[in-house]
Amino acid sequence: MRPAVVEQLGMRIRAARQDQDLSVGALAELSGVSRRMLTQIELGQANPSVSILDRVAAGLGTTFAALVGVGADDAPEGVEIWSTDT
Repeated sequence: MRPAVVEQLGMRIRAARQDQDLSVGALAELSGVSRRMLTQIELGQANPSVSILDRVAAGLGTTFAALVGVGADDAPEGVEIWSTDT
């Protein structure tokens, strides 16, 4: 990902975590992602995989698409946004 995207994603994750009054440690437990990795993501110092972002989203009680700011209305014509939420 481009550095600006990584930074913006980190800010979104931090804001979502803080909105839920979660510490980095609490989110680490909920998501199964280490505190160190979460801190690096929030600071824009890590380029997380889709798998890691999906686990963070689950820990925050949201979807990958919502976490990265993609909604069904944002999809280009001919592209369908879907989720594997159970």
